[in-house]
Amino acid sequence: MKEICKERGPIPFALYMEICLYHPELGYYFAPRAPMGKGGDYITYPQVHPAFGRCMARQVMEIWEQMGSPQSFELVEVGPGKGQMMRDMLELISRKAPLLMENLEVTLVEVSPMLQSIQRANLAQFPNVRWEAPADFFSRRKVRGCILSNELVDSLPVHLVEMRGGELREVLVLVGDRETEEVLGELTDHRIREYLETEGAHLQEGQRVEVGLKALEWIRSVGASLEKGTVITVDFGFRGAEAFHPSRSGGSLMTYRGHRASSDPYELPGGQDICSHVNFSALIRAGEEVGLAPTGIITQDKFLLNLGLLEEMAEQEKRRSSGSQAEFWQEKLALRSLMMPQHPQGGFQVLIQHKGWTPKSLTGLSHRLPQMGSLEPLRTRGLS
Repeated sequence: MKEICKERGPIPFALYMEICLYHPELGYYFAPRAPMGKGGDYITYPQVHPAFGRCMARQVMEIWEQMGSPQSFELVEVGPGKGQMMRDMLELISRKAPLLMENLEVTLVEVSPMLQSIQRANLAQFPNVRWEAPADFFSRRKVRGCILSNELVDSLPVHLVEMRGGELREVLVLVGDRETEEVLGELTDHRIREYLETEGAHLQEGQRVEVGLKALEWIRSVGASLEKGTVITVDFGFRGAEAFHPSRSGGSLMTYRGHRASSDPYELPGGQDICSHVNFSALIRAGEEVGLAPTGIITQDKFLLNLGLLEEMAEQEKRRSSGSQAEFWQEKLALRSLMMPQHPQGGFQVLIQHKGWTPKSLTGLSHRLPQMGSLEPLRTRGLS
């Protein structure tokens, strides 16, 4: 980056973040170790307990059934981490929906060769899985099925803007031989101002916010690649004007290293995760531009409870005497963490969008939490 800055001068923070995370040789996601997991820098919810993937599988099975149980159905996960969520999903689908599993096409869209090798090992038992690079996937034929992502959008590069002297300024980064410094300059992309105007953002003096143009490009690419089916996006973020509330004057940018959070993105370039909260309202609007209609959005805890988390906990309770007490309580605490209430502003959300068909009421989006055993009606045609 020093060479780029010497040649071009200060660069947009979005470019700095992109280089730090996705440079093919020095980028964080191309490092020789997995960024997620106990030995990494953070843990995602699918790694907490297999119940997460099983709940997601139940939603996908219901979507497949509502689409008429088509013989050809593609399940795509973009940015699948270590492949644990997909593994847990396929294990449940193979048991509960053999007809779907028989004709299921599974595609993992992964940019990191290192993560792809871990995914291949975790999914070795499933022969119907293939891998594609993002550029190849988003340029190929249309998908009929379901496209998933979990904690992907938060890691897409963002522009930083700040209100100074009544003028909107962009945060630029100048990387030198000894230090990295921020410089406020003119907006480098006219879409930044359009984004903020569309979202109704009214910044206070000194307030800094993120503008996720890459997130909009991503959802448009996803929507364009989907012919018929759904897109399920799981991430943490805001809805509406709350994304620009003046109480968060410094924005939502965070970094993670060794399971410790920080707000300094310049401390260890390429050696720490950088992320920011997702603007779900902007994702919905951009999706509508390419035919993605909003099916609904709900907090992650309610989504999981709707899809069987209580049953998962009941089954775990039955196994109390089958192992050690330490293992029992470790698993119980893991399951309980999936129930952690998520605030609709800033917490983990599940956004579902559809295209080419109109879903009926989806179980995961229900706003009235189920009683124990209420998932039995899901055992309908094709689901046994």
